[in-house]
Amino acid sequence: MSLRRRGLRVLVAGAALAGLAACVTTNAGTPLPSEEGDGSSPPSSSSTSPTTTPGSGANLASVDPCELLSDEERSQLQFPPGEPGTLAGDRRCRWNRGGEAGIATVIIRESSGVDDLSPSNATKVEALTIGAHQGRRLEFPEGHCDIDLAITQRSTVSVSVLVSGQVAQACALAVQAATLIEPK
Repeated sequence: MSLRRRGLRVLVAGAALAGLAACVTTNAGTPLPSEEGDGSSPPSSSSTSPTTTPGSGANLASVDPCELLSDEERSQLQFPPGEPGTLAGDRRCRWNRGGEAGIATVIIRESSGVDDLSPSNATKVEALTIGAHQGRRLEFPEGHCDIDLAITQRSTVSVSVLVSGQVAQACALAVQAATLIEPK
């Protein structure tokens, strides 16, 4: 099986699990702490429960996930035009950088807060803050990294990046994309 096909299957399976997790009732909890100071991630928030800034964009119904990155920002990230779609009923946009360069997806979850999303098979979960939004960063062994930003208690914007076998590279790209998307 080609590396690209395997990577795509891993991304689809991960996305399906994330979508299913949004439908499952979970116990409220806090993300697992990670070791600080390894230099591979942005500073994490001292709070383990995501909160949002009042008026920070609670109305996601009018937001097109493919328009969250301008042409200039897409160029900076080396993303082609996005492919709109849905995932488990949530609107998403996917950018396929081709080959081993990776696939990035932004998912707008209007009725699932960060605490509603199960980290399933994540090998590392840590709280973080990007701009005015708190959330979490999740790493998965196959080179997949998610940034879940809390918009409200019941809504999330997730940036998911897969760079086959390169979790550090996937997380760097996910943080970069989330940082560009966050103010919007």
